[in-house]
Formats: sequence, C-alpha cells, structure tokens
Amino acid sequence: MRTITQLIFTLILTCFMFSCSQSPEEAFKKAENANTITSYEQFLKKFPDSQYSTQAKNMIEELRWIGKKILFENTIIIQGSSGN
Repeated sequence: MRTITQLIFTLILTCFMFSCSQSPEEAFKKAENANTITSYEQFLKKFPDSQYSTQAKNMIEELRWIGKKILFENTIIIQGSSGN
C-alpha cells in the first residue's frame, strides 16, 4: 500500500513540476531531483531536443536497468529461500 501511495505522490509531483513554464535547465534539474523514469519521460515530452535530452534518455535506461537488476536479485532470493 505504501508503494502505491509513493507512486501516486511521485506522479502528482511530476505533473506539478512540469505544469509551470520553465527553462530546459530548470526542468532537467527537477527531473534529476525526482530521479524517476516518469520525471525524465515528462522532461523529454516537454523538451525533446534540448541539450539535456541525451542525458535524460540515458538516465531512463539506467533506472530501467536498476529495476531489472533488483527484480532479478529478488527472484533469486525468493527461489533460494523456497528450498528451505
């Protein structure tokens, strides 16, 4: 339940961050502070050709990789403990 609440909060915060008019630099700093896939995707929607777009795309890929790694590690832990 807490994870769902955090996700909703992150989505609301992200929507709020990008609703105001701001420069690409300001928007990217806010995306970095949130450091979520959603925040970087929202940045790219608003500033697809900015000087920060490559960096935002790289962060999305890194966060996805981290998520997959965590999922993989948790799967191994669950499988390892089910044999006990």
